[in-house]
Amino acid sequence: MPNKNGIFSGNLDFSIISIGQTIYRLSESQSKIVKVLYESANEGVVGLTYPEIANRTGLTSYSKVSSYFQSELRWNDLLKYSKQSRRYSLITE
Repeated sequence: MPNKNGIFSGNLDFSIISIGQTIYRLSESQSKIVKVLYESANEGVVGLTYPEIANRTGLTSYSKVSSYFQSELRWNDLLKYSKQSRRYSLITE
């Protein structure tokens, strides 16, 4: 997969990603979230708040990340969350 950072990799539109040996298929909204977190990680930014994610993706600003990961795939399968800074980041190590 062309997008790689540590143990994370994703295809061009982030609809299929892997963390380590586990492969995930993502919905369109999930892909948008993962894509902006991947881009921010590559820019050296340590995570994004949900309002920052919503602003960059066009998702609703009054929701939360967990709302987009309510199927068999949970947000903490893919993302880390810092309670102190309230920022989400990809699991890359």
